[in-house]
Amino acid sequence: MRRLVFAAVVLLAACGSNDNSNNTMNVDETLEAASENVPESAKVDCDVIHERVTQDECDDIRALSEDVRQGAAALDVPNPMKRGRKSQVTLIVDRRPLREIHEAEGTAENAVETIDMNMVAADGHDAAEADGNAVEADGNAMSASDDDGGQASETPNQVVSQLPGRDYSFGSKVGRYMRASLSGQGFDIHLISPDDPVQEIAAGGQATWIWEVIPKEEGTRSLTAKTEAVAILNGKSKPLGGGQTSKTITVEVRPIDRVWDFLTALPDWLKLIAGVIGGITLVVVAWMKLRKAARGEAK
Repeated sequence: MRRLVFAAVVLLAACGSNDNSNNTMNVDETLEAASENVPESAKVDCDVIHERVTQDECDDIRALSEDVRQGAAALDVPNPMKRGRKSQVTLIVDRRPLREIHEAEGTAENAVETIDMNMVAADGHDAAEADGNAVEADGNAMSASDDDGGQASETPNQVVSQLPGRDYSFGSKVGRYMRASLSGQGFDIHLISPDDPVQEIAAGGQATWIWEVIPKEEGTRSLTAKTEAVAILNGKSKPLGGGQTSKTITVEVRPIDRVWDFLTALPDWLKLIAGVIGGITLVVVAWMKLRKAARGEAK
């Protein structure tokens, strides 16, 4: 009797646990559905991305946008490349203010002027205001870097200088979340690292992208690297500013590949004749070997 009572208690407890689990799952699904189906009346026109979103989403995007500032990027590209051969292209993006990067490279005397010019061109402010914003940004970034512990030790130029390709530096808007891409006609391009082209960069830190590039055509080609600061909204990235650079690449062809190109370009009737001649040659060579072997046995 006691065993029957104990079994009944256990069964009731299990049923209660399943009900609670199902209730929790239902609540989660309801919240998720509610977040995806926000009524249009609850949305606002967000001037940062020019879309209608909730006020909280717009505030988050605005905070990310205000953190975007002019930064530095550097690209390492093998040049020349070999057709059909794999090469690696590396991009480094640095979130530190330009002043710190110039100081790290020993060009601090040009840092203020460079920051002013970039900010005036990008934002349309006068030089005095841009310089004040730059100084304030420096202080904020330095304090954030101290808290985060992700300060980069080398600048993008210093990093790519250690790689085997040719190095190119360019300016870019840089924020917390960055997306990068590499494109070019006549190339097979595959992102090796990271898995996701969007990366989060710690304050004062860097991000690296590496692509595998295989040229498919000979001649002078162009590769374009693009960087973009983004905000993430419902799993989609929204652009907040970026930069790009295009570089001319010379694609060469190896001698053995030129021979193969010549053979594959022959008309079909010439290929047929070449095949017949090749077959006859093999037969003659085999017959001569057999004849030589027969004479050796006769002796």
